[in-house]
Amino acid sequence: MKKLELEHNLYISYRQQKFGDNNSPTIVFLHGLMSDKNGSKALSIEEYCKKNRYNFITFDNLGHGESSGNFTSLGISDWLEAAKKVITLLELNNVILVGSSKGGWLALLIAISKPSYLKGLILLAPAPDFTTKIWGNLSSTHKQAIQNNEIVYIKSTPEYSGIPISMQLIEDGKNNLIMQLEEISIDVPVVIIHGMEDKDVDYKVSLELNNKINAPHLCLKLLKYSGHRLSSESDLLAINNSIDEIIECSRHHERNEV
Repeated sequence: MKKLELEHNLYISYRQQKFGDNNSPTIVFLHGLMSDKNGSKALSIEEYCKKNRYNFITFDNLGHGESSGNFTSLGISDWLEAAKKVITLLELNNVILVGSSKGGWLALLIAISKPSYLKGLILLAPAPDFTTKIWGNLSSTHKQAIQNNEIVYIKSTPEYSGIPISMQLIEDGKNNLIMQLEEISIDVPVVIIHGMEDKDVDYKVSLELNNKINAPHLCLKLLKYSGHRLSSESDLLAINNSIDEIIECSRHHERNEV
């Protein structure tokens, strides 16, 4: 395990493989809520990058996995800042962000800021603004408990049960909402992949993103029989193929800009 030291005695646990030079693509995987760098998608993408000699990095965001931090005292802004620091402090170039669920929200927020290091975006069952949905689905009793600074544990699907929800998460989410924007301008190629049997994040979120995003290349892939995890053999194949698609589209986009 490698550690990236941050301020206030915090650190990020990450795993990285390097091939080639600074002109080679660097795939950065951003995991979802309550997930970590050892999930099936992260491991599959890592192996695919190894076979194709693409630079790759995955990490546990603050309050997740082996990284430091208390999950219930953190919010989207904290995770966004941590992701940016991983990229900048490790001096990553030609970055292609692969964001899963919550990681998709973070990836979109990074892309909107138009950093020079970003070359492409792959969104896997993206969950922008998911905090508003969580709040809307809470009972009045749970809302009152959270407003009293209590932690409420919500159940989702069997795989995603017992998620601790704090007022910090809900309130900070309001500072990072993007779905109210009429247009989301992104300067790099984008691929969105979403399962139509997703019980956690409705695939219609990706349909809405498809309508809002203005990018040089935008492809929406709806997988009819897939759920939120996107971890079946065919799901992983679609993700890995999209990495090559984004790399080629990015190169084509750069040639057209010259």
